[in-house]
Amino acid sequence: MTGKVKTLFWKATVDNQIAFVSVADVESFGIQEYAVDNVAYVRELTISLKSRNLVRIYHVEPRNSPSGYLNDVVENFTERASDVQAAGSGDAGQRANAVIKSYPTTTHKEMIEYRVSKKQTISDLYAHLEQTFIDYHAAELVEAQRPQTITEVNVESSQ
Repeated sequence: MTGKVKTLFWKATVDNQIAFVSVADVESFGIQEYAVDNVAYVRELTISLKSRNLVRIYHVEPRNSPSGYLNDVVENFTERASDVQAAGSGDAGQRANAVIKSYPTTTHKEMIEYRVSKKQTISDLYAHLEQTFIDYHAAELVEAQRPQTITEVNVESSQ
């Protein structure tokens, strides 16, 4: 018997965090970027599952501003987060990418969250998931036909 085994699961291990998802249960996925309270930028990969769960993998970075106020807010937030991490774990270095939640505002039972240290990780994870998704849904196609299963459009938004 010859052939290729069909991939059934997607597993990503980043900074000792593990996401394990059934490819058949993935309904959609995408990358978004947005500002949070004029303090930080978030780049995030979201994976919507048939179970109504939503997997969020994100990177947060301070928003640069000429105003000293925002820089002070970001610096204060970073210091407070470090204090909380150190107090909670005894080793802040291992928890540098811990998801920060404020109950009940950011705690949702259907949400699975991961925070990553490098912005590029989001694009890398997306590319890997996209290829896994194509391989799963186009498994019966010849390798050269697989990219043809996607219709793509690129739109530039004006300011």
